[in-house]
Amino acid sequence: NRAYSLLRLKRVDEALKGADRAVELEPEKSWALFRRAQIYATMGKKAEAIRDAEAYLEKAKARETDAEAKALLEELRK
Repeated sequence: NRAYSLLRLKRVDEALKGADRAVELEPEKSWALFRRAQIYATMGKKAEAIRDAEAYLEKAKARETDAEAKALLEELRK
């Protein structure tokens, strides 16, 4: 997705704007929360990253457990 591509290009501010927009347009799509958590973590915004990672995992309960999101959350809580 666009936010992920921008994040990989180190265009973090643009990636955040894209993730914010994705969450705004489709709040039921939990992947956007996870992507935004990754972006916040990259920016050093730990509290925001934890908030979004926890929200992602809560919404994703109906699906398979997401090991990548759990690993991110564990790392942020250190």
